[in-house]
Amino acid sequence: MTRIGGLFGRSPFGPIHEMMLKVAECVEKLSDLVTTFREGKRRRVESVARAMDRLESQADAIKQGIRQHLSASLFSSIERAETLSVVSSMDDVADTCQDAARLVAMRRTPLPRELAGRFARFAKLLGKQARELAGATADLQEASARARGRAYVAEVLARLAPEDWEPHMEEHVLLTRLFEIEKKLDPISVVLLMEIVRAFGLVAGKLENAAEAVHRMAVNR
Repeated sequence: MTRIGGLFGRSPFGPIHEMMLKVAECVEKLSDLVTTFREGKRRRVESVARAMDRLESQADAIKQGIRQHLSASLFSSIERAETLSVVSSMDDVADTCQDAARLVAMRRTPLPRELAGRFARFAKLLGKQARELAGATADLQEASARARGRAYVAEVLARLAPEDWEPHMEEHVLLTRLFEIEKKLDPISVVLLMEIVRAFGLVAGKLENAAEAVHRMAVNR
């Protein structure tokens, strides 16, 4: 709590950035998840899933610290609501990453070679977007600390909005390819792979929500 309080100062962007760094680490673990999934090494899949659990727990601890600090702070009700919206949206990102990992770990399901490369591409794209969002929250903290102008903040926010069609296209392509090869697979594998693709798509959607929440918070300050 002392650390969270010290990070706040006159702006909540410091602890938000700290939380987003943990969330970004969690998203980046999706690439490791796909690698172990591709190799068919279930114990390594479970190890990656546990690592994601730890990162989510660390992000959750920061979230709780932010909430406790806000309850005793002098921020306005609007500032509190905006900050809580941001941390809740970032928490959703980490939660959906956990869900994806649990789906992969729950059954020894082979990842078809026709899907493996595209899954790796999808995971890498999500990690890149999460890291860009973490970088944007750092830039916004810097802008706030130095009381720089709205033009600079607008420039930072422009980097907050990645090409949001890309992850949705990846989800579409993966599902299309899955249905093209479904006769080669058992029905349970088809269903589980479909759910894993959708889970990755949900991560993309939650990242968009988090970016939008940070955007609203920044432009209203």
